[in-house]
Amino acid sequence: MIDEMGLAGLVKELAGHCVLKEFSDNKVHLVLIPAQQHLLQTSQKDRLQDALKSRFGEQLKLLITVEEPERETPAQQRIRLEQERQSAAIDSFENDPNVVALVETFNAKVDKEKITPQ
Repeated sequence: MIDEMGLAGLVKELAGHCVLKEFSDNKVHLVLIPAQQHLLQTSQKDRLQDALKSRFGEQLKLLITVEEPERETPAQQRIRLEQERQSAAIDSFENDPNVVALVETFNAKVDKEKITPQ
């Protein structure tokens, strides 16, 4: 939904570090992780509320509380998925028969920092 609303910059960052706690006809309650509390500025909150009003109606009120969410935020999910892709790329590379043969034949070392997922 963040991408669909066309959020950008700090407003997108704020939204990405929040988890939806409650949604009703007139209220959206988001939970912001404490580590990202610095993103909770009045201008960012107002811009996020304006974007939500555009999508769900002018009567909508936005409430953001700072607490540990019950599930991961979109930003945390993105980071986890990137780490999983990176780990899978490294495993795939290191287990490739050609790479294994080069390492064994030439006593080569694999620079894991240079491996990137495609």
